[in-house]
Amino acid sequence: GNETLSQCYFLASRANEGSRTLTGVEFLGLALAEEVVTFMQERLPSFKEVRLYFISHSLGGLVVRQAVPSILEREPRAVPLGYLSICSPHV
Repeated sequence: GNETLSQCYFLASRANEGSRTLTGVEFLGLALAEEVVTFMQERLPSFKEVRLYFISHSLGGLVVRQAVPSILEREPRAVPLGYLSICSPHV
């Protein structure tokens, strides 16, 4: 169909800034998941569905891959729509 983008929200994550990257991808993924779920609950409480698109760079690509299952488990309104990683070391 001809869907238009009526509402679009951006979250520039800050959950893992600084030296937190030394804690490991699993911990970073959980921190990102917490930040996304909190954003959805506080900023988008009336939305029945929230489509998610992630853009990441370098280590962030691995962090997003770690975070998405936790987000989907904790927030039933979350619908993964897309994922773009740039210069991420996927194996």
